[in-house]
Amino acid sequence: MENVELRSPAAGPGFQTALVGAGILLLSAAVVTGRGVAPAAAVLALVALAAVAYRSSVRWDVLVSLILVVVLVIPIKRYEFAVALPFDLEPYRVAVAILLGIWILALLVDSRVRLRRSALDGPLMLFGLAVIASVALNPGSITRFNLVRSFTGESFESLVRDVTRLPLVDLSGSVTKKLLFLVSFYLLFYVIVAVIRTPGAIHTVLGTLVLGTTGVAAFAIIERRTSYNVFDHLQGWIPLLQFEGGLEESGISRAGRLRVYASAQHPIALAALFAMVLSPSVYLAVHTRRHLWTATSVVLGLGTLATVSRTGITMLAAVLLVFVVLRRELVRKLVPFVLPALVVIHLAVPGSIGGLRQSFFPSEGLVADQTVFGGRLSADRIGPQLLIIKEQPAFGQGYGTRITSGPNTNSRVLDDEWLATGVETGLVGVAAWVWLFVRFLRRAGGDAKRDSSGRGFLLTALAGSAAAFGVGMLTFDAFSFIQATLVFFVLLAIGASTLAYRGSWPERAPAKGRLPAPAPSS
Repeated sequence: MENVELRSPAAGPGFQTALVGAGILLLSAAVVTGRGVAPAAAVLALVALAAVAYRSSVRWDVLVSLILVVVLVIPIKRYEFAVALPFDLEPYRVAVAILLGIWILALLVDSRVRLRRSALDGPLMLFGLAVIASVALNPGSITRFNLVRSFTGESFESLVRDVTRLPLVDLSGSVTKKLLFLVSFYLLFYVIVAVIRTPGAIHTVLGTLVLGTTGVAAFAIIERRTSYNVFDHLQGWIPLLQFEGGLEESGISRAGRLRVYASAQHPIALAALFAMVLSPSVYLAVHTRRHLWTATSVVLGLGTLATVSRTGITMLAAVLLVFVVLRRELVRKLVPFVLPALVVIHLAVPGSIGGLRQSFFPSEGLVADQTVFGGRLSADRIGPQLLIIKEQPAFGQGYGTRITSGPNTNSRVLDDEWLATGVETGLVGVAAWVWLFVRFLRRAGGDAKRDSSGRGFLLTALAGSAAAFGVGMLTFDAFSFIQATLVFFVLLAIGASTLAYRGSWPERAPAKGRLPAPAPSS
């Protein structure tokens, strides 16, 4: 098995020509239509640079790593390029589009780049079919969405005297946008499965993800202590980048102070990001035995606590449970460090322990907080949604029909992605996600138990990440937060590539601070 790179001799000069030619066609179309000339020119410049440099320096693992840097560093929904287009031209969209364009061109001209199957094709296909069916079976409700029914369920007719005067809205634009997001997640997953196939490439992507996320966590800790968010001040560093504003303070306070959100769309999404990436960081620390990765693990743990998020703690608990099941000896070795860790937490992120204690044990009681007082399990949140699922149990009311923020809000925030998935894609969509998590955890967990090498340990870590995201879906609208969802798909794809790899696995880095080198091809 070999690592497929853009500098492949098999691609030849035709690959460079195809890249530049596609960029020129894009620019020509923009000039003819008179729209999007500036971004098309920027894309052409980037493509030309990639075409020139691909033989000597540009590799697939580097390109995927660059995507991760953009996603982690430039906040989604808070920045866009200042160009006149019918949609928001955000940096991560440009980066993902360029990667997908290069991959599609490589499929056409490089015989070594091809689509590859993964262990998760079945559940991903089922969810895709559920999404298509949910849209195809609900054309009327998508173009004439009932706002009252969204909040009251099927009982809305008993609450309204004249149903012909109900407010109806067209959600086809929102549905199209959500479908494009989902397609981009799927494509990114299959790009990684196709081209990130050796330990060296896997470690490059993982190392970039861990280091980038650790940087975000470090600035989050600084933000907690100083109330200064460095990610809200990037517009002067990147040409044409325009800041759209930070988060509203009313939605991110807890325990009498504002929670940090760094480059994420919400403190909860930030906590989910840190919790997912922590276990791959632990893998790198144990596998390479380098202090760098031990430090990143510590910072990621502190960053999770700095968000004062219950979801982050429950996700860490899921990671811990996976490690207890699959790598119990490691957990036992870490037990003596619990008390010192509490001291470090108190010094590094003061107030976080007290804030978490208050959030888990509010004065009115956690059960009452989550039921009687409009919490996640309250009847006014869950009741109407269950009625909608009862009315359309198989495929729901339509994927992408729920809008929970912004001027076009039409649904209540559920803080439960499993329930939201049931509303939009029905029980078939929920079953697809259950199948995906169960299949990945069984495959990764089974291999991890049988494989005592670094590959087995990496599968343990990635199983922890997947379990954390699945548990987190119970307590926040996971798919509404692009950064966390995209990172989850990246980790899932790395897991699929690791499952498919059957060669020897490097046991540790050859030099201080470096990642393990690629294993010999097989």
